Amino acid sequence: MFIAAVTFTPQAVYAKTVCTQEYGQPVVCKEEEQVLAVSHETVNTAAGDVNLFIVGSIFIVASGVLLYFSKRKTSSFING
Repeated sequence: MFIAAVTFTPQAVYAKTVCTQEYGQPVVCKEEEQVLAVSHETVNTAAGDVNLFIVGSIFIVASGVLLYFSKRKTSSFING
């Protein structure tokens, strides 16, 4: 019963018409719906400051070090 009441209750819809005109161009009007209780805002993060070249270089150097130590350990087992 509750689900039916919530499902079939009409929602309020608000729309506004925004008209703009650029220099020498005709007036353009469009309707924009107002979203209730939801706001999408950009948030500054530190991820934009990461230099991908440096991150890639670190991964390459780390893989080279791991390869060196894995070859060294394997050769000692074979010779030993």
